[in-house]
Amino acid sequence: MLTTVVKRRVTRRCAWRSVWGGLAVLALTMIVALNQHPLAAQNPPVNRATITEILESSQVYIQERQARVNDQASLGQRLRTGQARAELRFNTDAVGRLGRNSVLVVGQVGQCAQLQRGMVLFNGAVQGCTPTTTASVRGTTYTLAVDEDGQEQIQVLEGEVSVGSVADPAAQPVPLRAGQRVRLRAGQVFGAVEPLSQAEFSDLLKGPLFEGFSSRLRSLEQIRGSFERLFPGTSFPLRRPSPRQRLNPLRRLPGLPGGSDRDPGSGLRRSLL
Repeated sequence: MLTTVVKRRVTRRCAWRSVWGGLAVLALTMIVALNQHPLAAQNPPVNRATITEILESSQVYIQERQARVNDQASLGQRLRTGQARAELRFNTDAVGRLGRNSVLVVGQVGQCAQLQRGMVLFNGAVQGCTPTTTASVRGTTYTLAVDEDGQEQIQVLEGEVSVGSVADPAAQPVPLRAGQRVRLRAGQVFGAVEPLSQAEFSDLLKGPLFEGFSSRLRSLEQIRGSFERLFPGTSFPLRRPSPRQRLNPLRRLPGLPGGSDRDPGSGLRRSLL
């Protein structure tokens, strides 16, 4: 009788050990899978964006209230531009530049910076996303665009980006390198990875996500290196800033005492406070 009781207890202990062992293996498998997924927390979560510069007009809004330089958009808040462009600094210390007629939500899917309409440039450790895609990075420079028809485009200027699907997190991510892009129409699979032509790359560098901003992107030399490797013998479209060039994003409004439409030190249009 005693032998039977002992055997039962031993059997139960072995069963519980098997259960706990199986759970441990399952947990470890899930952790590994999450770390390998493009939505994994290899990028710090985005939960705040501070406006550092506004160009062309005062049509920049947070939750539909007019915003000014140094205003902050917090987790879940909507940042919108009209006929204006804006530079942002995220809590991750990454930089974003928002084009005209664009909408960005701070801290959507996996706490990324979600572009819902328009165009944005990201520079640094920030996970950007759209309603259907995510861009997982480790400090790089790339652009996102969503047009009125819902077509999306991701273009990489330097570094690497892993593009994943919001609708199908298990789908194999699409890797993009400097000088490449991928397009996606809402509800469809990723298109083929395409190279940027020299003209397309140059147009980006001379376009609204670069032109007129007073601050210099920290990755500009890396972008230059990517451009020169891809298009040897071609002059880089952007000039290095002069040592005397003023780079102050908090410049005065035109018409105020001491202010003018042009900055004599840099030749850039003044930003709005």
